Amino acid sequence: MASTAAQALAASESRIVGLFRAGGALNSATAQRLQKLGLSDGKELRGLVKASIIRRAGAGRYFLSETTWATRRHLGARAMVRMLVVVAAVAVGLVFLLAAS
Repeated sequence: MASTAAQALAASESRIVGLFRAGGALNSATAQRLQKLGLSDGKELRGLVKASIIRRAGAGRYFLSETTWATRRHLGARAMVRMLVVVAAVAVGLVFLLAAS
């Protein structure tokens, strides 16, 4: 269930990032108002602002920090690999434990 929630959050964040890209809001000079991008101030957007992926440019305008977004995506992938290694190690340990019984 947590995996499904995480997938839904990731999909929502990707959709928001896509709207910023499509609207050309990629730096402070090209920042756009949320309404112009078809967005409202929702939970997912606030999370991206808090993470500095979406940045305020003043006067109600926002833009996407591609660098911060890429870093988050990279770190997320690394965390997933680490988790898979841990799960594999636990599985191997269980196999040895069961084989020894």
